[in-house]
Formats: sequence, structure tokens, C-alpha cells
Amino acid sequence: MFRRNDSKSLNHEVFWPTILAVIIVSALIVINPDASKKVVGVLFSFFTGQLGTIYLWFVFGCFITTLFITFSKYGKIKLGNRTDKPEFSTFTWLGMIFTANTGAGLCYWAVIEWAYYMESPPYGAASGSWQASEWAAAYGLFHWGFTIWSTYALCAVAMAYLYHVKKKPILKVSEALRVLMGDKVDGWMGKVIDIFFIFALIAGASTSMGLGTPLLAAALNKTFGIAPSMTVNSVIVAIWTILVVVCVGGGLSKGIKWLSNFNIWLAVAIITFILVAGPTWFIINTFTSGVGVLLKNILQMQLWTDSVGKSGFPQGWTIFYWAWYITYAPSMGIYLAKISKGRTVNQLLWGSIGAGTFGSWLFFSVFGNSAMNLQVSGALPVLEQLKELGAPQTIVNIMSAIPGGNIIMPLYVLLAFIGLATAQNSIAYALAAVTTKQIGENDDPARWNVMLWALLLGVIALALMFLGGLKPLQTVCVVCSLPIVAMCIALFRSFFISVNEDFDFKKENEVIIIDDSVYAIDRTRTLDESK
Repeated sequence: MFRRNDSKSLNHEVFWPTILAVIIVSALIVINPDASKKVVGVLFSFFTGQLGTIYLWFVFGCFITTLFITFSKYGKIKLGNRTDKPEFSTFTWLGMIFTANTGAGLCYWAVIEWAYYMESPPYGAASGSWQASEWAAAYGLFHWGFTIWSTYALCAVAMAYLYHVKKKPILKVSEALRVLMGDKVDGWMGKVIDIFFIFALIAGASTSMGLGTPLLAAALNKTFGIAPSMTVNSVIVAIWTILVVVCVGGGLSKGIKWLSNFNIWLAVAIITFILVAGPTWFIINTFTSGVGVLLKNILQMQLWTDSVGKSGFPQGWTIFYWAWYITYAPSMGIYLAKISKGRTVNQLLWGSIGAGTFGSWLFFSVFGNSAMNLQVSGALPVLEQLKELGAPQTIVNIMSAIPGGNIIMPLYVLLAFIGLATAQNSIAYALAAVTTKQIGENDDPARWNVMLWALLLGVIALALMFLGGLKPLQTVCVVCSLPIVAMCIALFRSFFISVNEDFDFKKENEVIIIDDSVYAIDRTRTLDESK
């Protein structure tokens, strides 16, 4: 699928300043790590505390906007020409969506997140109580559910409309803002937008690697007796990088598609085994209760700041989660837009939200509730081990203790490993797309560009691990996320302006057929002009 795009297509004005910025920030963290930790700690508290409400309202607004589009005429606009067919089967497409932004992070938190909530529950519930368990079953579904996936979906729709309907051969956030900024996107302002987007995405990607690497190191220790060390971490990241480089070499239609499908089938196999061999009815019943608590309290959970009680729960969890996810939103938009040619706006919206939510909820209900059952039944003191051993080792002990643990443990390690590799694939692709001048509908970024970003992500993670600067950079992703909020809002506004300029829905004298739906447009425009 990779065509043309030689070295001349590289956007040097975006590529090299971004690399330089990453080097400078990483160097500052490494040279004075103690001072850096203090600075980013203060910034983290300020952004999640004083400015945290912005994230809550933004994500809530994205979900409301998604509902509006669904029930409006915008939802049935086809992303492409009338004769365009989807490039991927529905199963493969949904799998590529789900695996694009889950990876090792989902394998990590699906197993253990409930334990943090049960130990330190929200809304004044007693630690370890049945009320705490109810909140524990619900909050994971909330943090990995439909509200945050609506943010990704909206970014995807805006980028897909630009790319497949407007036929702009450019996959950049700055280009999508041309309707608001005009020719300024061709100058320094557009370059700054793209550079900042890339920098924020790198920071967010480092967070995912920071979660996945110690988890896999602990799993190797449990399975093969290999003690965790910096060398082990380095080998894990190196193998990750090699796998990503090999897979992206095949493009979206080969390498990434194959890796995504393999990841989905492996996850289905593990989940089915646990669901059948494990505490089946406890899993189902606890999931059902969790959904009930979520639906009953969704507005409170979404907008809770605890400004009086000052427990820090919404700041440490919901707001941090939203900030972390938001750093990925534009890149997810680019990736999902690229793989969604021939589908409608509604299909893209609800395919993204549905695949992301269903997959995440399946992980949390099966892995998380199986782990909770170990705590409730007394089979494994999960809360005690979490305090004494830390999350990675506790997760490994949980997976070993569930029924069939000897079989599940190595498969779970493989799932976590492949999961992050799949997510890194989509990130490397998005980074390459933004640093490429033009990409036709049937083209991808130059193969070497995608592979280079995969290598750079691995090298950056390794360097920061060696020098102890990974955690501060993880906090930087929270700081970077606030400007991304403004960027996304501008992106959504640009989409609505473009659609309303292209299609006059108020006219009733002429019609245009888009995906079997009748839309009224201005009779003074031809079909080509409307597009």
C-alpha cells in the first residue's frame, strides 16, 4: 500500500524542530532531574487542580456533540465518493480502531485499577466496603468508556472529512484549521501547531511505555525467573521497536492489519477461557452492577471536582486520565480517518465509540472482576500485595492465581506486548503523516519515515529509562494536553464550518444522494462544487 513519497516529501520545517525540542526537554530533565521533578510536580498540580474543570467540560461537550451529529443530517455524509467502498472488512476495521489506543495500558489497568478504587474509594465510601466495590466496578468502565472515545471519534470525523470529502492530500491538524486561520497555516503558526501536536503525542506515548515495560519485566521474572533490571527493560523496548518497524514496513493493509487481527483473536481466546474457567457469574453480576452504577451516576462522575471534600480523587484519576487521553486525540483522528474511507460519519463515530468501549469494558469486566473475586474470596490478598509489591508484580500474581494461570500467564504477557506494539504502530503512522508534505488517498507516508518514528519512540524511551527521566516526561503529557484541548475545539469548529459551506441543508428544491440519504443542497451548486 505504500506508494511514492520519497525523501523530498518530508516536511523538514516540522520534523527537525520537533526532534530538537524533544532532545532539549529530555536533556533538561536528565541534567537536573530533582529540579525537573519539582517543576513538573507543581505544573501537574496546577493543571489537574486549578484547571481540571476544563478537561471535564471538554470531554462532556465532546460526547454531547457526538449525540448531536448522530441525530442530524451530518451523520450520514459519506466519507469519500459515492462509489468508494471501505478498504477493510468491518471486523478488521473495528479491530484496528480498538487496538490503536489501548495496548499495554489496558492490560495493565483492567487488572488492577479496581483495587485502587476499593482501597481509596470516592464519595466518602469506607475502604474495602461493599460500597467501595460497587464504585470500583463502575469507575474503570467510566474511565475507559464512551465519553472519552467520543473525543477520538470527533477528531477522526473532522480529519476524515478534510481528507476524503474535501480531497486535501494532507493529514495535519494545521491543515484542518485552514478554514479558521486561512493562509496562516502555511506560516510559522501552522508549523507551531504541528510541532506541539507531535511533542504532546511523544509525551503521551512515553506514558504508555512507562506502564507496559515494568509490567512485562515483572511477568518475565515470574515466568522465567529473570530479575527486573534496566537491561531487561532495554531489551523489552528494543524488541517492541523491532516488531513495530517490521510491521509498519508492510503498511496499513498488511503489517498493521495483521498485527491488529492477531491481537484481537488472542484477546478473545484469553477472555473466553477466563470467562468459562473462572468465576463466570461473579464476573457477569459485578459487570452488571458496575454498568448500573455508571448509568445512574454518569453526570456526577463526569463533572465531579470534590472542591469541598478535597479528596483528590477526581484530580488523581478522572482529570489525569482525560488529560492523558487528550494528548492522543488528534493522532487518533489522523489514524482513524485514514482507515475509514467509504464509511459514513455516523459509522465512523459509533464504530470508534462502540469498538473502543466494548473492547475496554470486556477487558475490565473479565480481568478486573476476576481479580476482585480473588480479593473478596480471600484467595489472594490483592490490596495488601498492591501496597507491598507495587502494581506490576501484583498484576502478575493475579494473572497467575486465576484458574488456568499457568496457561493464561504467558498468553497474557504476549497480549500486553503485542498490544503496545499495535498502539505504537498507529502513533508512528500519525507522526509520519504529520511530517509528510502530501499524502494521497491511496498513499501512505514514506515507509522509512514511519519506521524512523518507530525507532525514535523506542530510543527516547530507552534514553529516559537509563537516565531516570521517564516519569517527569509522563507528567509533561498532562501539561501538554491543555493546548491540545484548544486545538481540538478549533478542529471541531472548522469541521462544522466546512460542512455548512459545502452542503446547504436548508434548501429543499434540489437533492443530493449521500449513502442512500437525501440531503437538500443549494441548487446553484453542482455536486463537484459542493464537495
